[in-house]
Amino acid sequence: MTKTTPTPTRAERRSAERSRRRAERRGGGSAGTPAWRSPVGLVTIAALIGGALLVAFVLLVQRPGVPSGPAVDLAAPTQPTPVSLADEMALGRADAPVVMGVWGDFQCPACGAFATNTLPSLIRDFIEPGILRLEAHDVAILDRGTTESSDSAAGAACAAEQGSYWPYHDWLFANQAGENRGAFRREVLDAIADRTGLEADAFASCLDSGRHQAAALAEAGTAGISSTPTLRVGGEEIRGVPAYDELAALIRQQAGIDTP
Repeated sequence: MTKTTPTPTRAERRSAERSRRRAERRGGGSAGTPAWRSPVGLVTIAALIGGALLVAFVLLVQRPGVPSGPAVDLAAPTQPTPVSLADEMALGRADAPVVMGVWGDFQCPACGAFATNTLPSLIRDFIEPGILRLEAHDVAILDRGTTESSDSAAGAACAAEQGSYWPYHDWLFANQAGENRGAFRREVLDAIADRTGLEADAFASCLDSGRHQAAALAEAGTAGISSTPTLRVGGEEIRGVPAYDELAALIRQQAGIDTP
């Protein structure tokens, strides 16, 4: 006698359907569907791929030797010093009849005023015509709880080793922002090095050596400088920023040129 299988009742079929749906929700997909094809699986895989692409992009755009991190917002110099006149940390002909030494601290607001307002006029009236040679001496006298004066002077000296003292000098003064307030923190000095086209590894090695910071700290004492800027023109010493007409008259006197 053949045993027949009873036909499921309507209630039994509904119960089985509910059980199947609960199983699908727990498994993340329908029966026979791989987990990676479920919505949850696809989102997870997409997130993993996106993260891998982001890491690859960051590694691609970072250049060796250039610090990573937030971009530094810098102001460009409005009147760049003509590099054609540069002779390391000096401007003008070596045989110019008048030599002016300028002792300055990159954090010094008056030094910034001299570099921004007086220096372009000196270049036009005396350095380009071959009458004046200006020699820069960077000192560190304004550090108070920071090393921004010595570090910025060292940065300029390291730039000088790569033949770019004056561009670096100009960018420093263009980005003064008060004394010991972070204007010349390390990432700023590195960013200026990048803007002025310095080789990053050589600049970092030079700055990290500390030798130029020590020289900037010692320079003021060696030269007897107690305030900045200090100008020495021939046998005359001027502290602070003089009126331009007075400075021009002194240079003409030293050069033996009649004052107009």
